[in-house]
Amino acid sequence: TLKKLEEDWQVFFVYYYFLDGIQHNFYMNDGELDKAYSKADKYVREIKEKLPEDVTVLIISDHGNNLEDGNHSLHGFWSLNTNVKDKEGFDIFPDPQITNFHDFILNFVDMPTSEDQKQMKDKLRNLGYLE
Repeated sequence: TLKKLEEDWQVFFVYYYFLDGIQHNFYMNDGELDKAYSKADKYVREIKEKLPEDVTVLIISDHGNNLEDGNHSLHGFWSLNTNVKDKEGFDIFPDPQITNFHDFILNFVDMPTSEDQKQMKDKLRNLGYLE
């Protein structure tokens, strides 16, 4: 990864798959989770140290995790090292937080969110098109 940063690029993606496996297998073991996230934090720090200060770094999970059973949830984490504003000047990502990315992305690309889809299904059910 660090060698690739030396090449010419405009967008650079890194995916750390080990966090997904650790989370699924050790979701009830804080010690193992702390070790895995500390390792990921070290990797991200090494990458950021190689980047110019004006580069935007977005850290995002591919999904969230249900702490009761270790399965996926629609909620994930994101963190951004700068403020990104929309056309009206409002922060798009105001603070790092846990977010329902499923609905965020659907809304961003102007598609129906989970709630919209639920309401649509309810209407179709009431009209007799669904059981």
